[in-house]
Amino acid sequence: MGKHSIGYKLQELDSKGKRITKDKEGTGEVFIYALFPPDPGSTAEKNRQKKKILLKREDGSPKPMKEFKYYDSGNLKTDSSIAKSIREAVDSLAKEMGFSSEVHTMDSMTGEQKEKRRVSYVFRIFIEHYRTTPTKRTLKPRNPKSVTEIETAFMHYISIFGDHYIDDFPQHVAKDFQLKMAKIPTRPGASKKLAPRSIRKHGIALHQFFDHLSERGWISGRPVKFDLPSVRETPTPRKWKPGSQDKVTQRIVGLLVEAKSKPGKKNRRMSEADIVQNHLRSWMVNAHIGLRLSEIWSLRIENIDQKTGHVLIPAVIDMEGGLDNNKQPFKVVCHSKSGRDERSAIPEACMDFLKQDLEERDQKEGWFLARPDGSCAYKTPEALGKVFERHQKAVGIFGEAKRSHGARVTIGTEMGKQNIYFAQQQLRHKDVSTTLASYVAETPDEVREALNKVSEGFQKPEDFESRNDEKVM
Repeated sequence: MGKHSIGYKLQELDSKGKRITKDKEGTGEVFIYALFPPDPGSTAEKNRQKKKILLKREDGSPKPMKEFKYYDSGNLKTDSSIAKSIREAVDSLAKEMGFSSEVHTMDSMTGEQKEKRRVSYVFRIFIEHYRTTPTKRTLKPRNPKSVTEIETAFMHYISIFGDHYIDDFPQHVAKDFQLKMAKIPTRPGASKKLAPRSIRKHGIALHQFFDHLSERGWISGRPVKFDLPSVRETPTPRKWKPGSQDKVTQRIVGLLVEAKSKPGKKNRRMSEADIVQNHLRSWMVNAHIGLRLSEIWSLRIENIDQKTGHVLIPAVIDMEGGLDNNKQPFKVVCHSKSGRDERSAIPEACMDFLKQDLEERDQKEGWFLARPDGSCAYKTPEALGKVFERHQKAVGIFGEAKRSHGARVTIGTEMGKQNIYFAQQQLRHKDVSTTLASYVAETPDEVREALNKVSEGFQKPEDFESRNDEKVM
């Protein structure tokens, strides 16, 4: 039912007129509630609740559903005839109450009309509008990543609550959303579930959709607002322990030396040495520069500026990636977090590695992680993430920090000890509060050491005792 529609619902009641609970279904009598638009400005309208009125006999007593099932002759009606009789009774009551019965109930709609009341149908209209409409704040085109985030959030919503009608939201949807989202894995087959912060992000994305439904009159009353995890429930940042990243580096270097000593295999697009070399390249720019997985995956050689010592992260990378393992073409698409060009400094240790690597390749452009034929070495950032995961498990440090984000936390923590604004710039955060909240781990030893230096300037109790002794003498 839409904003001003009229309908009905069947409800089983006991002898006292109270609703029968699910565990006692079949013990009462089924009656019919006519559903009308709520009074303007009422609490019911704000909560998108219909006004419910029980259908009654001429004598004023409730009329049970079974009385609609038979003709006056006693013959049983067909289902369509029963539905027609109920609609006529509802329409008659609507006219008595001053409502127009022009809008038919959901059950009288054609199949095509019903499908247009599905939440998925309306979402397709909304997302196209969202994609093609500039943002209110900047009046600039929307970042495709924002569109993808809303589409992902809606995909999760549909998987939980189904493709319901837009005016028939599941009961307790506002409260159940975060509880059911917490059971969804981060990726198919993974044991790890969505984090509170991710659930909150998906909920806020869906709020934009529900606000649109309310503003455009698809639903009446205020839009659905989920109960969402608090912003304060941010997991404590975890950095790598001293020496942990070196273990992975040492392992990859060892594998590379071993791979280079082996003869190449026929009919293979990449030698083992080529594969491991890409592992080392990706690990180095992650550990030393703090690039995200998608940024490493989409990194181009021409975006490594050896003169200034910086890596450029373009606002948009949208290019043909070459051929995947199945020799099928794929694209490499990556958007910077800010939606504009960004850059991060390259430390000397990593720059020495990159210079040597690029000299050996003798290339001035192309994918940083590449196959010999020029294709991007990985079809997705997730495939690269699996590489990090395998090496971390092999040296026993997996889980100590996030597999790729742990490097960003480590860099943020160590640079933050010198100057938090240096860390903010290297990690390319718009606001320093993001750096402080999610990318700087606790450093209790350093805090204690700093406190000791402050405390050294204070006098001790024994200093006063010695003075008192002098006075007594």
